[in-house]
Amino acid sequence: MAKLRQKNPRTVRQAEEVRGLEHLSMDVAVNFSKGAQLSSHIHNVCAEAKEAIYTREEDVKFWLEK
Repeated sequence: MAKLRQKNPRTVRQAEEVRGLEHLSMDVAVNFSKGAQLSSHIHNVCAEAKEAIYTREEDVKFWLEK
């Protein structure tokens, strides 16, 4: 796989839009070994998790509806 390179790596870049802070409440614990039933991406994204991962209830409902 080729390395990704920027034309001007020392250039300071500015965000295109300004967003405020977003506070998320992770109110659901999911058993890591059964997390793949919710989303196939969990094992790749949460590879360092040992026993459980934490998520929002809205996310779990969304995954279950899919």
